[in-house]
Amino acid sequence: MRIFISVILSFLFVTSMSQFHHKKGPLLEVNGGLGVTHVLADIGDFSMGPALTAGFRWRLGDHISLKGSVHSAFFLGDDQGTENATRGLDYMTATVEPSVQFEYTFFKEKKGSNRHGKMTTKPKVRPYIFAGGGGVYTMTQVDGEDMTEVTSDYSKFGIVITGGAGFLHHFQPHWLWGVELSGRYLMTDYLDGFSPSSSPSNDMYNFFTFNLVYRWRYSALRKR
Repeated sequence: MRIFISVILSFLFVTSMSQFHHKKGPLLEVNGGLGVTHVLADIGDFSMGPALTAGFRWRLGDHISLKGSVHSAFFLGDDQGTENATRGLDYMTATVEPSVQFEYTFFKEKKGSNRHGKMTTKPKVRPYIFAGGGGVYTMTQVDGEDMTEVTSDYSKFGIVITGGAGFLHHFQPHWLWGVELSGRYLMTDYLDGFSPSSSPSNDMYNFFTFNLVYRWRYSALRKR
């Protein structure tokens, strides 16, 4: 709860400051993407699966943005070939994760012209870092030979702390593409539906996504 209150208060502060200084109005971007997820859980050593993402980015100033996104992933794993092979568990999980992040972009975006005299954006490639938080809903099925420690008595909802880095490439006046690597630390140990008594930490997972972005000025939308 403290995390969400801090995020909301920070958002209100940054919004008010950016609107005071950003006379042309902030930029709004919407994005969608495909990728893969990598999971560090208690069943299996290495699990991967496909991922989808969609969301928006509200550029509040030259370097600061607020980003909201929804990630969905599907992955599975098993104990075969691990030190827990005799336990013989396997799992299948689907997740839906809404989250909010603050983003810092390193280079200020400027307008210029190319050698043909056409307007262009410089620099075309802009790296960024971000941090935030959100929630995750998991739908998990666990099967196996030794189900002694397996239970369904846990919440399907969890809190996640997010962080990562990426870059965007401006290739058309309103279009960008980008790559993003992000990590998630969960406040739960049941991402794979299983938490053994010997587990030293909560589960973690990562996203690597390719995104396509469309942008326009928010002030222009309000005039329509």
